[in-house]
Amino acid sequence: MLDEIAPPPKGVRDLGANVGTFSRIASDRGIPTVSFDMDPGVVERNYLESLARKETNILPSDSQVQRLLASREDIFERYDRQNFERQFGEFFDIQYGESITETDRHLYLMTSSAEAR
Repeated sequence: MLDEIAPPPKGVRDLGANVGTFSRIASDRGIPTVSFDMDPGVVERNYLESLARKETNILPSDSQVQRLLASREDIFERYDRQNFERQFGEFFDIQYGESITETDRHLYLMTSSAEAR
């Protein structure tokens, strides 16, 4: 997907990154990347890997999204793919999206919406 973007993005946010496998595709190209996941264990593994590799373009982060949503029903009425795309669509143009085989994850390419600027 990154090969199809011209010019390359100024930054990447990988939501639900697990141990950062997809995050590293961007960060290895020199693109500053924030790698989010709600599981502190995989965030720690991602962080330790970034230290071991002396990476400077990746920041593993524990988003705690499920914990936040459990206590803040006013943020998202329903947290599912359709509503995710609708909410993000208010600020970003979804250029591309695809399901990742054998997972519940989806990969998106989004660009800043002109209206959000």
